[in-house]
Amino acid sequence: MGGKMTKIFFYSLLAAVFLAVGAGAQAGMQEDHHSHEHNKDAPAPAHCEDPAAGAEVKLKELRPLAANGDAQAQYELGFMYDRGLGVPQDYKEAASWYRKAAEQGNAQAQFFLGQMYDTGKGVPQGYEEAASWYRKAAEQGEALAQLYLGFLYNYGQGVSVDMVQAYKWYSLAAVAGNEVAPQSKSNAEARMSQKEIKEAQAMADEWSAQHKMMHSMMKH
Repeated sequence: MGGKMTKIFFYSLLAAVFLAVGAGAQAGMQEDHHSHEHNKDAPAPAHCEDPAAGAEVKLKELRPLAANGDAQAQYELGFMYDRGLGVPQDYKEAASWYRKAAEQGNAQAQFFLGQMYDTGKGVPQGYEEAASWYRKAAEQGEALAQLYLGFLYNYGQGVSVDMVQAYKWYSLAAVAGNEVAPQSKSNAEARMSQKEIKEAQAMADEWSAQHKMMHSMMKH
């Protein structure tokens, strides 16, 4: 496969993983407890008969870019180690590359690094660190990070229990199109007063307005 096909390979696989992570969140929610699953079993893209071969080509493209400080390449290389694509699965190596990209502001890397702290894979398990990285990604509009930050506030992991904050992030994740967030938001409402719900929705609306303003300024 050429460069274009390897890009299709990576982003198709990534989309499947994000859907799987969302499904894992939904399963945890249905069990009425906070359950973060670090999904490893992303299906191979239909167009690629040999995903391992595609991964090897992708790796050759990524390594020099990542070594030269390209944040997107660092994130993608971390993802390959995380999932064991073209290389033996190595969570520590994945976390190292995610961190390099995350520190440069890559929102997807921030989310996945948060996941690693959340689950204790590749790094010492720590909800406070997970919350910190989820927040960085969530503030950039990453819907899954918003959902998982909501979980942490909902269950008081790494942060104090705060249903107003939980509802705020669930609301933003729902607006961003996350399929689990509306039910999480609905469940949160059952534990909140009308005053709290109104406050949380106002906070979400304010965040959305500021986020849109920042995007508009960046375009100009």
